[in-house]
Amino acid sequence: MVSSQTDLHSAFGGVVPEIASRAHLELLGPVVSEAMERAGTGPQDLAAVAATVGPGLVGSLIVGVGAAKAYAWSWGLRLSA
Repeated sequence: MVSSQTDLHSAFGGVVPEIASRAHLELLGPVVSEAMERAGTGPQDLAAVAATVGPGLVGSLIVGVGAAKAYAWSWGLRLSA
């Protein structure tokens, strides 16, 4: 699954950080679920959860790192950031 926010930001002539962060929060779960389904894998097949800490918009990075921490904790995996 590819998730694009182009339509969300086009009316503003550029990226609006708050809108980007909220869209990340809404779409991250479905994107992860679909990616794992397409790969035919599940948490039991993973050794760790990885996340980037930059570069990027601070709010969106916070959402991503927070989600990675939540996935790692709930799946009993280590976090690599």
